[in-house]
Amino acid sequence: QEVHAFVAGLARDLARGQTESFIVATRLRTEELAAAYQRSAESEGARLREWLDQMYASSCLVWQPLPPGEMQLRSLAGGRLLECLGGGGRAALTTMPDKAGNTLALPLKLSVVEGRFYVLR
Repeated sequence: QEVHAFVAGLARDLARGQTESFIVATRLRTEELAAAYQRSAESEGARLREWLDQMYASSCLVWQPLPPGEMQLRSLAGGRLLECLGGGGRAALTTMPDKAGNTLALPLKLSVVEGRFYVLR
């Protein structure tokens, strides 16, 4: 239930064009990727925010419903990560198809760090 509430909150915020909760949730992942690609965490965070803003502006962020009973959690990395899946094994955060039938999926692999959920992969 806690994971569902967290993911539903991310979807609600992104659907409203509010990116901050997603940026905070992906902070550790963003820092890791920045280090791997020898970039600053700030520039990577800004790139992610800009991309999310563009997706919102193009109306691509209408999320498929995720009823609590359909959410599946798959344990990974010896139980240290939880992969969040929706109905049919799709990513929990998947948009409704656009006019061309395209969808956007944001795969989420969560862990609890310092008492909070973070997207680590």
